[in-house]
Amino acid sequence: MIVWDFVAGNAHLGAAILKLHDAALDDSKLKKRTPYQNLFSNSFARKPEYLSGPDAVHEAAADQVGCYMYEDVEGLGFIRAGSAANGLGKRHKEHVTASKQTTKEQQASVFYSAYPDEASMLGDQGKIGNFHQLRQVTGVRFKKGMQTQVVDMFHWDERTLQMLERSNPKGCSTLLAKKHRMVCYFFEKMFDLMLGLDNNLSSNPGFECFVGKWDGGYGKK
Repeated sequence: MIVWDFVAGNAHLGAAILKLHDAALDDSKLKKRTPYQNLFSNSFARKPEYLSGPDAVHEAAADQVGCYMYEDVEGLGFIRAGSAANGLGKRHKEHVTASKQTTKEQQASVFYSAYPDEASMLGDQGKIGNFHQLRQVTGVRFKKGMQTQVVDMFHWDERTLQMLERSNPKGCSTLLAKKHRMVCYFFEKMFDLMLGLDNNLSSNPGFECFVGKWDGGYGKK
């Protein structure tokens, strides 16, 4: 699929991003990883940059874009990565609302079933904790005004550009906006690779507005 060719074509940039987080990228360390272990360095795991909670960074960061993770501060650690093309703070608020599980799609979500809002009345099947114990953590963030500079760091082959020209994702009326969305998804997938395989609670493949969702038949495909 074209989006995965895009990821492979920019793997060198992804590797540089992961190294900035002191990730283990050699085969011997990867082979030793258990399904519950992530690839973050101890220094990163001990002091991540929080975007939600009592010691969150300055509010201006909420208007920035990029990708984020969620950390279960009372248990499993980092359990999900996500993209935020329209704002990190806005995406967090969407998750807070969705954790109340008021729609069939939200009720079918592995993530929201594992960490529902305290007021959710759907029972404990698949439940690990409550959403209040999760903290949004910075993966990559940058100012919205830097979109052009960021997308220009990437290689855009002809097949990817043709796919973007044909696509019509919601809220993306220009080629720059579509590239920006792709880049945020790319960052998300880099952090997906770093999560413990059994602790990654995202049930979607990434690049959803270009390839669709895996959501048990709920929502738009």
